[in-house]
Amino acid sequence: GVPSRDAMRKLVEQGGMAAPKGPAGSALFFECNLMHGSSGNLSPYPRTNLFIVYNSVENAVRDP
Repeated sequence: GVPSRDAMRKLVEQGGMAAPKGPAGSALFFECNLMHGSSGNLSPYPRTNLFIVYNSVENAVRDP
């Protein structure tokens, strides 16, 4: 889900905020539980995301 503005404000006050930047072709790796987001793609080219998550064998995928 999307956190409320108040919740986001509190998170930023507690932990700060960063806006990583890099040249074309750069990759950013981060822990999947990190609060994150991105603005719209302003270029005429598609932007690709790849999500890879590792789980402990004790945390196996199950049917809902």
